[in-house]
Amino acid sequence: LNIFLDDIHWPNKRVYISDVVEQSEFPNSLQKQKDYDLHMNEKRLDIQGIRGVAIILVLLCHFFPNQFPIGYIGVDIFFVLSGFLIALLLHRTSTISFATIVDFYYRRIKRIIPLYFLTISVTVIAMHITFPSYFRTINADFAKGAFFLTANIENTNVEMGYFYTMQKVENLFMHCWSLSVEMQWYLLAPFLILLQKALTNHNRLFFLAVAAVSFYNFTATDSKEAFFSVWCRLWQFAFGIIAFLFTHKISFLCNPFLVYIGNISYALYLVHWPIYKFIKYWWPGVLGALMQSLTYHESVRWYANYRNTLMPGCKYSKRYTPSAVEPFGFCEHEKG
Repeated sequence: LNIFLDDIHWPNKRVYISDVVEQSEFPNSLQKQKDYDLHMNEKRLDIQGIRGVAIILVLLCHFFPNQFPIGYIGVDIFFVLSGFLIALLLHRTSTISFATIVDFYYRRIKRIIPLYFLTISVTVIAMHITFPSYFRTINADFAKGAFFLTANIENTNVEMGYFYTMQKVENLFMHCWSLSVEMQWYLLAPFLILLQKALTNHNRLFFLAVAAVSFYNFTATDSKEAFFSVWCRLWQFAFGIIAFLFTHKISFLCNPFLVYIGNISYALYLVHWPIYKFIKYWWPGVLGALMQSLTYHESVRWYANYRNTLMPGCKYSKRYTPSAVEPFGFCEHEKG
C-alpha cells in the first residue's frame, strides 16, 4: 500500500506550502512548471525511510503478534503518508480539472494494480494447487474482496476480530484490507479537494475539520467497523495532508537501509502475508517429511556402516546374544 508515495519528489532547496501560496498559491508560468518538473526527479529519502520503518513494524506484527502487538501502527503510518501524496497534488496544481483527475487515477492504477493483481492471481492459483477444498471454500469470498478492493468490507463481516483471525491460517488475503482502504481513499480524495477549494482557501483548517469529524466517527463507531472503515480512517489521511503543510526533511530517516526497505516496501507488503500463511499451514507436514527423510537417511547410513565394519569370523551367538541387541553389533567369537 505504500507504493502510492513513489511519485513524491522534492526540490533541492526546502519548499513549504506557504511559500507557494504567497506566489499566487501555485506556480503558473510555463518556466516555473518546467523547473518544478525537473526538481520532481529527486526523491525525499526521509519519506522512503519512514516507509521502511512502517513496513518493518507491519512485518514484526504479522510474524510475531504476541511480541510486537503495536506493530499495526505501521499501517497507520502508511495511511498518513498517503495523505501526504494528496498534499503533493495540492502543491502541484491550483486547478483540479477532469483531466487532472484522470491523470491522477492513471498514475495510481499504473503503479498499484499490475503487481497487486499479479500477487492475488498467483496466490489463488497456488491455493487451488496446494490446499484442500474446504480451505479454498473459506478463501473464496476473501479472494473476491481482495480482487474488487473491498477486502476491508469483507473483513468487517468476519465474526472474530482482526487480531484473532490474523493468527489463524485461513485467510490468505487478510492483509488486502488496508490496500482496499487506500484505494477507496484515492477515489474520494480528488472530490474532497474539490470540496475544499469550493468552500474555503484555508486548507489547513478544512483538513483539520475533516480529521476532527472522522476521528469522532472513529471513536463513536463499533470498534470492528471503525478499524476497517475508510470513513473512520479519514482523519489519518487528513493528518498526512496537514503534516505536509508543516514538513521539513528529517535527516536520520535517510539511512540507506531504511530507504532501501522503503523502496521495496509495497512488494514486501503484498507478498509477505500469503507466503507466511503458506509456510504456516504446510510447515508441520514439511517438518515431518524432513524428519522422516533424515531418520531414514541416518538409519541407512548406520546400517551400511555397520555391515562394513563386522569383524571377520565374528557372528551372532543365538545362545548368548538376544535378538533385541543384535542390531547394535554385539557378537562372540566361535572356533572354526
